Amino acid sequence: MKKTFLLTQHPALLLFVFAFFLLLCSGWTSAAGLRDFTSDGCSLFPDGTINDRTKWCGCCLQHDIAYWRGGTENDRKKADEALRDWVYERTKDKVLAETMYLGVLTGGHPAFPTWYRWAYGWDYGRGYQPLTRAELKQVKEKLDRYWKDHPEGYCGESHQNKYFCHRAHRVHRDRNFDTEGADEQRKRHDTALGGFN
Repeated sequence: MKKTFLLTQHPALLLFVFAFFLLLCSGWTSAAGLRDFTSDGCSLFPDGTINDRTKWCGCCLQHDIAYWRGGTENDRKKADEALRDWVYERTKDKVLAETMYLGVLTGGHPAFPTWYRWAYGWDYGRGYQPLTRAELKQVKEKLDRYWKDHPEGYCGESHQNKYFCHRAHRVHRDRNFDTEGADEQRKRHDTALGGFN
């Protein structure tokens, strides 16, 4: 008696399995859009020194925002360079800043299936796609919700410390409070983050 496989006996099942694998290979996993923002600070690197455990954590938080939202290859280059510059401004340690820059440059490529890759807020496989207006709106809404729910951000909550990278904080604040009543929002936000302005 000749053995046959189940799939060859049922062409409809074969077609279903083939279609399922095509969907997986195309990178489609869900139509959920942008996931809520999350940060783990400096990922696989310390957030600061032994004496100041969040010395450059705020810099990493801002870098996480850029990596979460994604965008073009040039956007990523700017985010990585900004991290290097912020860390140097905060620490005056050129070796540390360059080490962190090389780490994200090498380890943050969107092809890596990691939680800290470029565009990690989107489904794996997005790569270096520019954000549409609708996606930028999603980014703003999700970040507004994050800051409302986490006024101290990851660094303040996880380390019970309110130190943030001064420049990184100012960039976030100025980008996100450009509406009516912005001065009052900035004041509340700065107070929650330890008085940076």
